[in-house]
Amino acid sequence: MDRLKSSTTQIDILELENKALKLETMKQKDDNRLQTERVDELQLLVQDLRQQAEIAEVEKAKLEKQIVELNVRLSLKGWLSKRGIQGPTKNVYRRRYFELADGGMLNYYTEHDEMAPRGSIDLNAMSGVQESMPEQTSEATAACFKLVTQSRTYELMARDRTTMTRWINALDTYHTMLKSKKS
Repeated sequence: MDRLKSSTTQIDILELENKALKLETMKQKDDNRLQTERVDELQLLVQDLRQQAEIAEVEKAKLEKQIVELNVRLSLKGWLSKRGIQGPTKNVYRRRYFELADGGMLNYYTEHDEMAPRGSIDLNAMSGVQESMPEQTSEATAACFKLVTQSRTYELMARDRTTMTRWINALDTYHTMLKSKKS
């Protein structure tokens, strides 16, 4: 009888150990499942963050482009002298206020607060801008440059070389921006 009791106890112990092993295995499976779910969630989060970073890069590039465009707009404003090509102003530099308008038109005025422009230069038709040598060398004409369009070459003069360089750089940048928008 004691032997029977002992065998039953051993069987009970084995069954309990078996149940404990099964519970441990189930717990490990649950842990593995939870860990897999967490890894999947983390992978989704990483993927989402990458997409957000790509969107942010695109937005950053757009904002940087807008900043360049605004800087160019601000740079393409101010006083220059423009050389006439016909009539009483032929070969004479006249002081004009220039300002970039919508649509790529560089308007010029006799006074900076005028409403109607005296004329305009279509920068969409610009093929280039370059420093030029004045016909007569003097301090006043040492800051000359040419703005070349399909229909005409405009001879312009800034008050100094620094202003001339600012205008040339701004016009070059604007020209580059126009070409990149067309392509």
